Amino acid sequence: MTVADVSYATRDDADSAVRAACAAFPTWRDTPLADRATMLEKLADRLTADRFELAALQTFEVGKPWREADGDVAEAIDFCRYYARQALIELSPKPQGDVPGEDNVLLYEGRGPTVVIAPWNFPLAILTGMASAALAAGNPVILKPAEQSSAIAYQLYERMIAVGFAPGVVQFLPGDGAEVGEALVENPRIAQIAFTGSKQVGLRIVERAAKPHVDQQLLKRVVLRDGRQERDHRRRGCGPRRSRRRRAQERVRLCRAEVLGLLARRRRRQARTSRSSIAWSRRARD
Repeated sequence: MTVADVSYATRDDADSAVRAACAAFPTWRDTPLADRATMLEKLADRLTADRFELAALQTFEVGKPWREADGDVAEAIDFCRYYARQALIELSPKPQGDVPGEDNVLLYEGRGPTVVIAPWNFPLAILTGMASAALAAGNPVILKPAEQSSAIAYQLYERMIAVGFAPGVVQFLPGDGAEVGEALVENPRIAQIAFTGSKQVGLRIVERAAKPHVDQQLLKRVVLRDGRQERDHRRRGCGPRRSRRRRAQERVRLCRAEVLGLLARRRRRQARTSRSSIAWSRRARD
């Protein structure tokens, strides 16, 4: 059964995508923060409406069990809403100081084209999360999915365009990581790289991104997430489940301490009341 026919991009395609992202960057950077957040909320609504279709595609393309595939879509929806709402809190203009006669405001703006390189095992959630964060901050993104999960990534891209993202602000570039991925990482006009995957590839990206080019204007910022490291943390009991369990245990201890304190205060009040009653009865007899 054929799930999808994918045409791999070339190095020339990668260069064209970066040029288009650079052209779209000023307009997207200057788009009001509230409008960018609204578009992410619309994307979340669209993913919610197509939740079962997207989960079904994952089961066919990457072999995810239905429950895990549905959870992956749900996490992608959460990412859209989280970055949309958090951006309004963290990226909004903030007044600075109260010097008479001065009006100082701290503003945040995007840095430039961002490459998003995602793995195949969480083909929608991780890709959506990294892309949403960059978009909320005013950066155009180029989606470079894993070769094994290009179809689900294209479905995300289609829905991004459908809810109003301009073609230059969001681009889909499937291809071989050794060719297209490296071409994007080495491009001097790329400002940021977000990657989730193996330690080996991540270190290679850091090495390539650290070498500046003659016509490069910005130092590239690289955000890496090592999936193997996360698995190791979970094996050692340091993962999210362990953290939630520890927080629950702390809440239980706090509740227990509060209850014990309440009982101690009640016993002290009862003791004072009992002593007062005894003293009153002695005075009455006298």
